[in-house]
Amino acid sequence: IHYVDAPTQASGKTKMVKACLYPSCGKVPISNLAPREEEVRKTISSDLLEGVQAIVYDNVVRNVDSPSLAAATTSDRYHDRALGSNAVIDVPVRCTWAMTSNNADLNRDIARRSVWIRLNPRRADPENRTDIKYDPLEDWCKENRALLVAACCQAVTDWVKAGRPRFKARIMASYENYAAIV
Repeated sequence: IHYVDAPTQASGKTKMVKACLYPSCGKVPISNLAPREEEVRKTISSDLLEGVQAIVYDNVVRNVDSPSLAAATTSDRYHDRALGSNAVIDVPVRCTWAMTSNNADLNRDIARRSVWIRLNPRRADPENRTDIKYDPLEDWCKENRALLVAACCQAVTDWVKAGRPRFKARIMASYENYAAIV
């Protein structure tokens, strides 16, 4: 889970997530993280059955403690009971996960599955900034998508040309392949 956190509202968390996902996914749906585990499980099942490219939970305001979310983010396949029946679904997990919040608490299982990104605008009123280079950012990403995709491809090409160097720091369990590449 790419967990984008900030000390205050209007720090640009959601804009950043959308901009980072735009090259590979285009526009992505933004949703909330349901307050009850049963609803989280159902939402994950529905999204994965639909084959979404990214699951983004925006403005998470509670303690994040979800066994379903933890299981889905570290699995190649997600196994669950189909909604409204006793049949079982078994679907591949091939999406990017992101979550934004202002100082939400993540339980240990979710925290260890997260890449923590802290945005700090260093001002009490970030919504009043006037020094934004690409505004509106989503329009800029749309207009420059080919350039962004080319830059991503170039980064991968450079990594391959360099002999695919591996990450050398401690790697968390369940993320060996991710850390070796990303």
